[in-house]
Amino acid sequence: MTKRDVVISADAASAAQRIAADFIGLIANLQSEGKTPRVILTGGSLGIELLRVTAQHALAQDADWENVLLYWGDERWLPSGHDERNDEQALRAFLQPLNIPRENIFPAPVDDGTRSLDEAAAEYSATIDSAQAKGFDLLFLGVGPDGHIASLFPHRDDLTNTDSAVIPVRNSPKPPPERLSLSYPVLNSADRVWLLCTGAAKQEAYERIMSDTSVATTPAAGVQGRIQTRIYADAESASE
Repeated sequence: MTKRDVVISADAASAAQRIAADFIGLIANLQSEGKTPRVILTGGSLGIELLRVTAQHALAQDADWENVLLYWGDERWLPSGHDERNDEQALRAFLQPLNIPRENIFPAPVDDGTRSLDEAAAEYSATIDSAQAKGFDLLFLGVGPDGHIASLFPHRDDLTNTDSAVIPVRNSPKPPPERLSLSYPVLNSADRVWLLCTGAAKQEAYERIMSDTSVATTPAAGVQGRIQTRIYADAESASE
């Protein structure tokens, strides 16, 4: 298991600034090596805030945002343009402000009535499989108060579902009930995993991660990057 790198900021706003600067720096460095970075984005309050901060950051133009490929770790099974979809929130905060080309963006399928949740999972699995063959450089994962990551929640069979790269999630303990999520093996295939864990509500989850609690009880505790595993916390979540 790669050693965890812990970065603790004063608060969530400071964490977003730090993550954004690190994100821009990594993208610029990978591009300087001749790579087209492949990044898996996350939703959640900090996940979307860091994208907004990245788009507005003074160093944003250090990276070539026309030379980045973007995917999602999970998505809510909702119609296109729905305010609660991760890709819609990212569109407003990050994709549009930086004019990232549409052909570089690979969102999960939408619930448009033409396919079932299982068919959507199979469709996005093909997309993820193709990208995974070339490797994911960075995976962002928001950590829930219960320690969940993507749409993989504690004590559920989804954690051990390795049938495909993307799995259908039903009866989610967090609304909406139907979702799409990358499977656990795919999450652990990225070169770098950056876990976002800020706020007092995440204190218990942070403690569980740091104490290497089982994946079954705290999914975030077992995820790791091939090169780097980093946790971004703040004074509240890491208060102990």
